[in-house]
Amino acid sequence: MDEDFTDFHKDFGGQALFLPSMHVSYINAISKEIRDIRPDFNPRHLVSMQMLNFFNEEHGLFFYPWALYSAGVANLDMDRAAETESSIYNRDRDKTFLMVDSGGFQVVTGALKINGRPFDWANPDEGRMQILRWQEAIGDVATVLDVPTFAIQKDTPFKTFNDCLAQTNDNLRFIDDNRTNKVPFINVLQGDNNSEIQQWYDGVNWFPASGWAFAGGTKLNLYNLLRTIIMLRDDGALEGDKGKWLHILGVGKPAVGAVLTIIQKAIRENVNSETMVTLDASNPFQEAGLRGSIQLHYTFSNTQKATRGVTENFEDLLPYCDPDKGIPEAFGPVLKTSGIPAREIFIQNADGTWRNKEKDGKRASDAISYATIMAHNTYMLLDEFLTNNLMFAGVDVDDGTILNAKLNGIEFETSTEANFHKITKIINKVFKTEHTGKELEKNHTFLEKFIIWNPH
Repeated sequence: MDEDFTDFHKDFGGQALFLPSMHVSYINAISKEIRDIRPDFNPRHLVSMQMLNFFNEEHGLFFYPWALYSAGVANLDMDRAAETESSIYNRDRDKTFLMVDSGGFQVVTGALKINGRPFDWANPDEGRMQILRWQEAIGDVATVLDVPTFAIQKDTPFKTFNDCLAQTNDNLRFIDDNRTNKVPFINVLQGDNNSEIQQWYDGVNWFPASGWAFAGGTKLNLYNLLRTIIMLRDDGALEGDKGKWLHILGVGKPAVGAVLTIIQKAIRENVNSETMVTLDASNPFQEAGLRGSIQLHYTFSNTQKATRGVTENFEDLLPYCDPDKGIPEAFGPVLKTSGIPAREIFIQNADGTWRNKEKDGKRASDAISYATIMAHNTYMLLDEFLTNNLMFAGVDVDDGTILNAKLNGIEFETSTEANFHKITKIINKVFKTEHTGKELEKNHTFLEKFIIWNPH
């Protein structure tokens, strides 16, 4: 390697943290030896799967110690998973942080199975206990098992908002009665409008938690998010350990990361100096695993989405690859700086051609290929988060002037910067003024236009 990425994580100091939501296929792959995947493989560069493990400070091509793992995709049989997912079970707990999600989304969709069977809401204790013990075994902080309100639209026993709230409260009582206090829990807020959000909060705030996770309409746009956070603040629910964690579920937009950094600064200055704001998404893993896509780089645009990842299907790139060199146009420590050639990432036939599904019955990609691209995509998205924070969350606007955000020679003097300047001023006023409600309502239309999460 030409550059040391061991300290990559230090660039994120003081920022809201993006937690890559790792997929089980990635965890399984980096928990194996290379020859368990390709028995006759003799690489010169990619000599260990641990090189692709960003949780491994010593051997990883880059080190990023924060992530999320969901019960909805993990193996909950801990005896088996201790081996098949050993990279998670054997991680350095002193140097890494893992938030463990309960998998409520996957329970509702039917994707999460308990001992090979769908979650049984008529007799939920077996499933709830398995999820709880799994969370306590591998996590540093956990989200409670809630029932998302979109369950009303699915084939579930939950037909109304009140059904979802009632079952969530039953889950909370189960957790409270059975937890061992090995891991702190974050409560989850649901609701599609302000009335439902308030009703949900009033119903679940009895549960002793160390923070809040935002789901449903709470994270729909910047107005809803700020209004919900202020509701928590005014009820004392952000004070001390109650406000240690604020997590935005299922959002992977770098521009949102910059906004959350601004919010985190305001909360730390005015409410709770220990609050940590986080967000998660599985984009890097889904892009590679489901769509076969690699993020080559990202571009800049004069829109709310200030940066845009440029992706390609990685097998479509193979005809243009020199097998002894890296993937053209790819950046970062995994595909460029490491010097890993294409022939070690993808599979060739004996005659030197790339293995092809139509001709050979198998694709040129295997678990090594997917894990490599997943690690690369993760780095690229993290770098994009950094860029957005440097451009927008680090700009000092206290004197009321718009400062040109500059990064590596790029001058970002656009309406995007002006919007972030306005967002920063509004957030600071909302947290510093006694007239919070008036500030929010005065800027209601503008804040609603900043979409955080699109339910479709």
